[in-house]
Amino acid sequence: VISADAAQPLLYGEQEPALPILPGATISASTAVSIPVEVSLQETPAPSATKEVGKLCSELFQAYISEREQGESWRAKTQSETESIFRLFLDVVGDRPIETITRQMIMDFRETLTKLPPNLRKNAKFKGKSIKEIVALGCSKTLGTHRLNKVLSRMSSFFFWCQKHGFAEKNVGSGMCFPKNKNAADERLPYSREDIAKMLQRQCFKTLIQLSLNVTGFL
Repeated sequence: VISADAAQPLLYGEQEPALPILPGATISASTAVSIPVEVSLQETPAPSATKEVGKLCSELFQAYISEREQGESWRAKTQSETESIFRLFLDVVGDRPIETITRQMIMDFRETLTKLPPNLRKNAKFKGKSIKEIVALGCSKTLGTHRLNKVLSRMSSFFFWCQKHGFAEKNVGSGMCFPKNKNAADERLPYSREDIAKMLQRQCFKTLIQLSLNVTGFL
């Protein structure tokens, strides 16, 4: 049996030579020393959280429109036009999670717009046809610059709203409008320049012009 004096260095961690254990010697339970053993436990990495799939474009379109309705910042005509533009976007691009919409998709959407006819939904010729089928027909008359830019501008406003509310990292629709040509204003004229010239040649207009000049003192 090892005495308590012999076991004391083990208790206090003193660097003493190891004591030989003679054959047949035993260590009593009262003097046994428990020596701690360092165990290296490797931390198990936590499983990575699955990224939540974002909201679909159709869901955000509805939320966007509802917010504008509550703010009463839209006229009925503006809302109707915007809803029509959103439906067109879904027909061309598809109803996807907002974060999967890329700049290239918007560029492809823009290119498709240039091949579509005006009054697409009102023309019986295109009823029941997909956008791809309509484009394949090769329409002779397509959307003008003013209409194209209206569609692209409304989509850019929507993507900016998504960015502002944290649904998208950036506005993928910004800067997509076409540059206006010199005659872009003509697209919005209710009459052609020839029509205006003819009206000014009528006697009633000549009389009004004459009276106007007399009143202002030019004549």
